[in-house]
Amino acid sequence: MVENTDTPKKSVTPELMSCLFSVGSQEFSIDLDYLKEITELSEIVPLPLSPSYIEGVTHLRGAAVPVVKFATLKGIPEEMATERWLIVLEVNRELLGITVNEMPDLGINYRGELINVPEFFETYRIR
Repeated sequence: MVENTDTPKKSVTPELMSCLFSVGSQEFSIDLDYLKEITELSEIVPLPLSPSYIEGVTHLRGAAVPVVKFATLKGIPEEMATERWLIVLEVNRELLGITVNEMPDLGINYRGELINVPEFFETYRIR
């Protein structure tokens, strides 16, 4: 009896679970269920009288997105970078952006501090 060795082997692709990003030397994770998109940061319009962690508002395909400067919020010193990224979160059809200096990654595991997005959103969104 001859075995059929021409059958292709099935490959298993791991399921992505998290958006991974670093601020300073600290790592953070966000559950992909809340990730709307990652984009290069465009212009931010400052909001007068807002808390120091609110960087302002940016426009994303016709929607105004409040932007949180994550480093300021967490008290992590971070230099301004020439390229900045916006992690756009969505909870109950509302958007909130987080700015970071390094391109976020997608992963199959969580690393660093796992951000509870609904709690984060409720605490830091603009009302």
